[in-house]
Amino acid sequence: MKLNMKTTRLLLRFFSKMPVWLYEFALKQARSLEPPKRLTQNRPVDKGNVNGVNYVWINKERAQNGVVIQAHGGGYTAGPFEATWEWLCVLTDITQTAGVMVDYRKGGTAPYPAAPNDMECVIEHLKETAEIRPGNWSIAGDSAGGGLALVLTKRQLDKGFPPSCVIALSPFMNLALDHPETQKYEPLDISVSRKLLSRSVAKYANGQDLSNPELSPVNLDVADFPPVSLCAGTHEMFLPDIRAFKEKLESAGVELEYHEELGAIHAYAIIVNSDESRRSISSHTKFLKKHLVGLTA
Repeated sequence: MKLNMKTTRLLLRFFSKMPVWLYEFALKQARSLEPPKRLTQNRPVDKGNVNGVNYVWINKERAQNGVVIQAHGGGYTAGPFEATWEWLCVLTDITQTAGVMVDYRKGGTAPYPAAPNDMECVIEHLKETAEIRPGNWSIAGDSAGGGLALVLTKRQLDKGFPPSCVIALSPFMNLALDHPETQKYEPLDISVSRKLLSRSVAKYANGQDLSNPELSPVNLDVADFPPVSLCAGTHEMFLPDIRAFKEKLESAGVELEYHEELGAIHAYAIIVNSDESRRSISSHTKFLKKHLVGLTA
């Protein structure tokens, strides 16, 4: 089902009134392991697996132009969702690049570090097979996936193979949710709640220290980070931590594109049938064209 922002807000208000356990069940039922058929009619899809980790290519033949590797959201316990597939398809269509969605393992059955390890496994495989090369790949993520994208950027930077740029959409930056301003934004957020997130965090972190930068990327060392595009809505509870990370990137001299969408909900950017998302995608298109070698040549 193709959603616009009005319908999305109505659905989220409905889901937000559910008991947390039922909301979690609904999220898991919404899981979409492959792009829906309406998105694959004119887009070739190729499936891959490395060491048990599944991933899906969209328009693999465009890989020479650039590759966007997507870490999906879902609180580390659910996803990917149809909206994330649609965002990846739209962005890669406009930029004429290829997309890769990784189905990393989820908390509960496979807590941290399974998710970043699975993402890293696919990245290393694509590197070894020369399907991604220095300068021609980027990493993107929404919500929890946005946090993962930043964690993987640091891992790959330390290995000498960083993405050319990073797109983080409403990233879940601080699993402790202890920023002093977070409570101010909680009542505005119809997408997620502290109760829901706390359950997801418990399953994913599995008792580990939440200040660990790999769990809470707001604490990452961002020295020498590649260019970052960071976006947030002003009606999401992650906003204080996203702003704090923005300031951290600026202080470190990282090239940054930052956008706050007034009145927008959490992860608004992936609701592609909306003016808010169109503005975001337009910005991200220019960002990729500036930084992916295959698009700048």
